[in-house]
Amino acid sequence: MVLRKLYPQAIRWFLSLYTAGFLLYHSLPVAYFPVINYSASPEAPLLNYKRCSFVAGVKTYENWHLGNPKKLKTILQQRGVDFYMDVQKGVSYKDFVPFKLLSYLTFEYAPKVLLGKTPSDLYSLEYGRCSILLSDMPIIFSFLGWDFPSYSFILGSRRNVYYSEVCQPSEEAIEEAFPSTTDRRVDVYVFSKKGFYFNNSTIKEESFLVANVPKEKVLMVLEKDDKVLGVFQQTNIKEPIVSKGNYRLTIYTYEFRFWNFYFGLRFLSCFNLYMI
Repeated sequence: MVLRKLYPQAIRWFLSLYTAGFLLYHSLPVAYFPVINYSASPEAPLLNYKRCSFVAGVKTYENWHLGNPKKLKTILQQRGVDFYMDVQKGVSYKDFVPFKLLSYLTFEYAPKVLLGKTPSDLYSLEYGRCSILLSDMPIIFSFLGWDFPSYSFILGSRRNVYYSEVCQPSEEAIEEAFPSTTDRRVDVYVFSKKGFYFNNSTIKEESFLVANVPKEKVLMVLEKDDKVLGVFQQTNIKEPIVSKGNYRLTIYTYEFRFWNFYFGLRFLSCFNLYMI
């Protein structure tokens, strides 16, 4: 009899705690910006380069005990990713503390998979670093073609994007690629009278920074020497780069907005530029 009375109470407590955790997870972090800018976004010249993408650090039996390269290539082809590279430096799953991983699995991955929706990428919880995103979580068990964790989970929706005449592994790809945590098209580049410039480029002349993100609830933050130059609640911008300094554009998504407070910020992409 006592156990029968405790079961409903335990379930209510569990549901209350889960609901509170779910709401906190999708509301944090919160950012306040006193001014929201607007970019007129006139037309920009079209890139005369291919848009290439790759995943980095993926484990197969070529560099790990388990993992089928053919299966990996098939999945990448289905997702429109050009190739994979054995890169060691970048943002790794090891950089996420266990609590953050558990929160992601509990409040993002599991509920959306159960509802038949696509969960956001684990690396959307990464803040502060603008580097290659690694998909280096290893497969720890494989049986009759079934892997745990699966490549679908390991890869998420992340990729590294760059522009080139030919899409193939190279040092240029690593140097110029900008990270993206979405499978939707994201374009970020710089142009001037002399041509186009890409992530981590150094320029000397006045230029324009262009960003296009066909996604809802996007927030772009442009910084110069770690100071905010502009905040744009837009899907595309074109901003002048006219003075010397280190520039960074960080692109976020958010869950909801109240006045100038943005709740549930998630990292989407970033881009570095240096003017001397």
